[in-house]
Amino acid sequence: MTNTEYERLALEGRINLSDGHARQELVPAERSVVETLPDIWHRSHGASQTDVEEAFSSSFFGLAGQHSRLSDQSNRYFSYSASCSILIAAQMARARNQLVYLLEPTFDNIYHILRSQGVEVLPIQESEVQSEWLQENFIPGSMLWLTLPNNPTGFTLRQERFQRVASCLSQLNGSITLDFAYRFFCADMYLWDQYEELEDSGIPYICLEDTGKTWATADFKFGVLTCADSYNPLAHRFHDELLLNVSPVALELVRQFIEVTASAGGYEFISERLAEPREIVHAALPGTGLLHKATECTNVPMELLGLPSGSSVHFWASLRNQGIELLPAHNYFWSVRKPPSDLFRIPLTRPPGELREAMQVIKHVEEQTFVRRQRDGKKCPDQR
Repeated sequence: MTNTEYERLALEGRINLSDGHARQELVPAERSVVETLPDIWHRSHGASQTDVEEAFSSSFFGLAGQHSRLSDQSNRYFSYSASCSILIAAQMARARNQLVYLLEPTFDNIYHILRSQGVEVLPIQESEVQSEWLQENFIPGSMLWLTLPNNPTGFTLRQERFQRVASCLSQLNGSITLDFAYRFFCADMYLWDQYEELEDSGIPYICLEDTGKTWATADFKFGVLTCADSYNPLAHRFHDELLLNVSPVALELVRQFIEVTASAGGYEFISERLAEPREIVHAALPGTGLLHKATECTNVPMELLGLPSGSSVHFWASLRNQGIELLPAHNYFWSVRKPPSDLFRIPLTRPPGELREAMQVIKHVEEQTFVRRQRDGKKCPDQR
């Protein structure tokens, strides 16, 4: 099964720890926004689509610290979901007959969408992006596709390294697509303007933004694609073929949530809401064989964990029987014939009570698995 298939099954589960959508409890100010939904409906229905989009962009990019986008509203396309934006970017790569170097591990649906459009895809590892691998191996004219910060590892590029990657691509006539779906969880990304760096580099770029990973708006969400001038005719064409416009009601509802976040402190507000869920996960691990498998997890609202032995798919099946849904992480390794079988992901944008209950079940199931393996005489690493 794909990640999305696992996640769709989890929508029927008692406790859903599968998808990365924002499903946390609302704070009072957010509940107040929901209570004004009739007013939002009538106000946005009577407004110009352009005005609603520009108001949203000002709130969104302002919170993100992307100040160059506040003065430049061009080359910007709203879609029903981030996946629609991914599709448009894949179509642009196909239209230019570009080979794509896609980060691994990452969302498997990016790979599937690229391949469905007939794009040739090669893997590039996080360590290779951080090294001189690009300078020595990148095929000129190709596209580099990164998720920053990356799902599920939290890998990202600091400003200096970002500049070096852009400079290398410029020398090799390359282009870049950047998926910023989890940007608001990464402290470093507020500190410098990624769009300004891209414009200064002169390389053709496509940037994908998402709202559904940050704000729990009951899947009222959408994607935003922004691109360099050289890509804009293609972006306009493919967006025009896909849809007319995103609902102004959705745009205004999410904008109001963004304003709540900005008023409450921006990144500090977002990170503080993750503190208790992350501590719940961390507190459940001692005394078990479960291991942390990512060193930069604080950049994303999730934990990547590993089993001491056995299959995460079998672990997933055992947990399903007890009403807990999580996501085996093997599909993130989309190019590997035998991907890691021990990894699974826990999202943190969940009510703490649900997460606490789920972690107790996860801990119990892992302990039962350990005891069963010991009883059966199978070798099991002593992680206790």
